[in-house]
Amino acid sequence: MPRLLRRESYRADGPHILDNKNFDFTSEVPPDYKCPLCHNLLRDPIQLISCGHRFCNSCYLKNLGRYGLNRHCPIDRKEFKESEVFQDRAWRNTIMSLRVRCKFKSCPWTGTLNSLLEDHVEECEFEDVKCPDPNCNIVMARSRLENHQKNECQWRVVVCDYCEDKYAVCKEEVHKATCRGVPEKCINGCLTRDIPRGQMKKHVENECPLTILPCQYRHVGCDDEIRRHQMKAHLDQNLQKHLDHACGKIRDMGADLREKTFQLNQHSEKLALLATEQARNMTGNGTLMWAIDNFEIRFRQAVNGIEPILQSEPALTGPYGYKFRSLVYLNGDAKAKGNHVDNILIAKSPLMYATNK
Repeated sequence: MPRLLRRESYRADGPHILDNKNFDFTSEVPPDYKCPLCHNLLRDPIQLISCGHRFCNSCYLKNLGRYGLNRHCPIDRKEFKESEVFQDRAWRNTIMSLRVRCKFKSCPWTGTLNSLLEDHVEECEFEDVKCPDPNCNIVMARSRLENHQKNECQWRVVVCDYCEDKYAVCKEEVHKATCRGVPEKCINGCLTRDIPRGQMKKHVENECPLTILPCQYRHVGCDDEIRRHQMKAHLDQNLQKHLDHACGKIRDMGADLREKTFQLNQHSEKLALLATEQARNMTGNGTLMWAIDNFEIRFRQAVNGIEPILQSEPALTGPYGYKFRSLVYLNGDAKAKGNHVDNILIAKSPLMYATNK
């Protein structure tokens, strides 16, 4: 038989599952199932071996286990020792097997006290429960919970029919205010309906018959703006006008072309003169003709060290001869500086010319 020591007492300090509960038993509870000290159902009953009386474990500790090792049963005053006290698990199981009804009058359930506490209290369809969504504070019978979660809860998540995004039902207006899939009427007022909001710009730019467009001949001078569905009629009715605009544009382009041709010819003539002059400088007969323009200005620049060296265009000593050019120090160089004009010829062999030209 298991002995009960004070330090091993079962749930002596915490609340018990039977505390502060009124049960609706299907039949009257025999007195032996109640504690003679608290007059409630025995909670984790203990039994005194010497006399056989039973008490709640907590009642035993509060009323009998405070003073020394020798005790007297409060019923028959028989003396017992603490070592003669044991947990009566069989009696506890008997009490937990008592038949009870659900505390909700509308609930038809009956069963053992153990089944009530371990199962039915978590399953009873008539018990009030709070919606499990942390944002919802609605309390209802458990039988309504499933329907509430599926069809009534304002915080249940739904999928948008237009864009398939998810949102809470109570946020539907906020979602629809920004949803790109919500169908709308054309902003131009055409007969097209149910245009997704995100496709409105494409519809207006590419499809809407009431969109105002520039004339297709704007590039030739027609500044008219016409609705898309009227564009064909505009083109048919203004054929001569567009033709006149096109002719005028062609005339303007012709004049511009002539002006540019004239300018191009001038540039061509200048290039030809430069080419002729360069050809004279590269006759290939060993003659270098070089005219230094603005001599006075260039001489002063040489004296002031701004441009001390001038070099000519290259020339050839013959068709396959040396390539050479002239370097001129107008203010002289080295010992001749300030006294003479130095002229130096620099030449390259035909092989070097062929390699580096």
